[in-house]
Amino acid sequence: MRIDLSGAKTLDTLIPKGTYQATITDGEVRESKDGPSDKNPTGQYVHWEFTLEGGDYDSWKQWKNTPLGGDGIGFLKEVLSASGKYTDESLSGEIDFEVDEVVGSTVMVTVRQREYPKGEVPKEYVNDVGKVRKFEGTVGGLLP
Repeated sequence: MRIDLSGAKTLDTLIPKGTYQATITDGEVRESKDGPSDKNPTGQYVHWEFTLEGGDYDSWKQWKNTPLGGDGIGFLKEVLSASGKYTDESLSGEIDFEVDEVVGSTVMVTVRQREYPKGEVPKEYVNDVGKVRKFEGTVGGLLP
């Protein structure tokens, strides 16, 4: 058997930094391994999965964790707003939501690169979702 592996992407392949069209394909409430803290008093977060659409990285998975309390609650609000399922007014106070309500939503994700684990030599980098915004109606793939 002869196979051409020249275009193979591996788990450590870095996606170019930029903004991509994506679908929220999963979300799961998880417990923080360290439990409640000053930064996340609930000790819980949502682990979101995004699947990129179109372009060279079609079907590529990216993830973002959003705390369910404390300083990082703005990340959750960002994802809920980007889903288009909530108005700005509905996101201004306490809300009831289910993760499944936003799964299937088309959004825009900004992919960046960060050092992981921090401080290791030699430095290693991974992709990371930095921002999640409302879908702008453009065709999939890397956007300018």
